[in-house]
Amino acid sequence: MDLQSFNRHCETELHHHGVTVETHGMLLAIVRYGLQGDCGGGARSLTWEGERMVAVGVGPSALPSATPPIRTRERDVSTSYETVESKDTVEIDLALEPLWSSGSLEMKGKARGAGDEEPGTHVVVFP
Repeated sequence: MDLQSFNRHCETELHHHGVTVETHGMLLAIVRYGLQGDCGGGARSLTWEGERMVAVGVGPSALPSATPPIRTRERDVSTSYETVESKDTVEIDLALEPLWSSGSLEMKGKARGAGDEEPGTHVVVFP
């Protein structure tokens, strides 16, 4: 996907990383995908790469449903060209390991730049 404006060009690529079927007190299909991209132009640029997962399960309704995408890995680096020597700044450095148990998901690990809702334990219920 490309996006262009007056002095910037942005691009993102998605890559399918696979589907696994796992049992964690419930049967889940876990879909994993990666993304990478960049925005360049002007006095700053940004590059990113990461991975997301979506859990698909079946609850009492007997109909499949899915979680929103869950961020498991991401690294975003901005580069400033406002001085003679360019300067890189790591904005997000996240690597969260999903630990499933019956009805919950715990996300543990490095969480620089994570939202308050990302690390920790989350209830997972499929309708």
